[in-house]
Amino acid sequence: MSVRIKLPLRTPKGWKLAEKVGFQFLKLELRIAETHSKIRALTSEKEFVLDFFRSRLTTTDFEYLLTLVQELQRIAGLKLSIQRNFLPLPRSQISHSQMT
Repeated sequence: MSVRIKLPLRTPKGWKLAEKVGFQFLKLELRIAETHSKIRALTSEKEFVLDFFRSRLTTTDFEYLLTLVQELQRIAGLKLSIQRNFLPLPRSQISHSQMT
């Protein structure tokens, strides 16, 4: 994918800015491609593990295991949302009257 960047001004400073932005876009594009490849690799690995457990466990045990994993993921998600909601304020945002 190619994106042309319109220069703000046709000056040396404008050329440098366009070059810098273009390089940042390229780095972002590479990072996105790397993330997609990691997602594909992890998805295939997950499917392999699920097939392994499916072949080793009875149907009821496998369903119980899936239910247990889903519940643990839900609990971990709740803990994460609680942590996000109750992050302490940086000291710079706490007024002097709140500290005493």
